[in-house]
Amino acid sequence: MRRLAWVLLCLILLTGCVWELPDSDDAVPLRVTVLDVGQGLCVLVESRGEAMLYDGGGRASSSYVVGYLKNHGVSELKLMVASHYDEDHISGLSGVLNTCRVERVLRPDYQADSRTYSAFLSALEKNGAETEFPQ
Repeated sequence: MRRLAWVLLCLILLTGCVWELPDSDDAVPLRVTVLDVGQGLCVLVESRGEAMLYDGGGRASSSYVVGYLKNHGVSELKLMVASHYDEDHISGLSGVLNTCRVERVLRPDYQADSRTYSAFLSALEKNGAETEFPQ
């Protein structure tokens, strides 16, 4: 029974990989892209001309994330979310803050004692994005 479940899951995933989305961005109400940043996380969510970035990966992938956004015409983010202040989640966000206009940033309400955190705060201040600390 487990083997059958795995086969069905693989078929569903494979179907999703080969299913073509319409060419027009207007025809796609929601697009979620998980960027391969190695260790860490980076998810771009786009809907009706607006974009949100959830985490940004680590230092080694910062230029990749910035380049991806630029190559896909994303120069402004409606929302940026920092899940926590580990290097492999916020270093890429610093790069994005330095190159894109960001309207609002959701981030944890605690401080970290690291250069990565300090760089993130500096980039956030320079960007001028509104900051919120969700409960």
